[in-house]
Amino acid sequence: GPAAVAGFLAGRPLAPGGVWVGAGQGHLYGLPVLPMLALEAGLQFDAGWGQPALTVAWQTLGEGLFVESQYQAHLQLGQVPALGLAWRSEVMRTGGAESIPLQTDFRWHLDATIQGQWRPTAGTLVQARLWLPVQESGKGVWSAGPQRMVQAQGWTGAMALALAVDRNPDQTPGVAVEWNWGAASGSVGFRFDMTTGLAGPVVNWQQGRLLVRTSHLAHPRLGTTHRLQIGLGAWGASRW
Repeated sequence: GPAAVAGFLAGRPLAPGGVWVGAGQGHLYGLPVLPMLALEAGLQFDAGWGQPALTVAWQTLGEGLFVESQYQAHLQLGQVPALGLAWRSEVMRTGGAESIPLQTDFRWHLDATIQGQWRPTAGTLVQARLWLPVQESGKGVWSAGPQRMVQAQGWTGAMALALAVDRNPDQTPGVAVEWNWGAASGSVGFRFDMTTGLAGPVVNWQQGRLLVRTSHLAHPRLGTTHRLQIGLGAWGASRW
């Protein structure tokens, strides 16, 4: 996430507290009929019981006869360990033309999360978060997407590594990794999805409260996916 990237570029674990917002756009596999738009925001208090943190996000993909929208919210209490609840809903709309009937599918998922972290040295931070399914609802003609199981990230000095493990609809694991090397106010890296073969470079750049993130990932058969996100935030400060 943006706050974790900002902490890595700062070369130190950021203090609790602060607020950030981000907006992004892109095209899936370079197809003009599959544009992506995304908004997200986060807030973490630097005082009070449990040091609560809240993140919300929205993303839409496609237009015309195919539109998929996702809504997410995650409330977390504490720091080590941190306990939370994560909500995600998906709305899939297809058709709507004269010869194609409109079909709308709706799903939602509720997960409990547990996060821990380890700081073996002043310049090293390792975090891991586990998702535990609580409840889900909704069925339709489209299969459900991957479900998050584990997310881990760590950095030391100028090196950072992130790992995500999902459960695919066929119950097989999906694994993705991202490596970054940072210097001064920016970093370059490489992301690889072991399930789909999606791979390519990522770039992060920060100037004060401005954070720019971009990725250019190529699928072995479908084409290239480009994403650009611009964020503004306190990045660990107690106020803007």
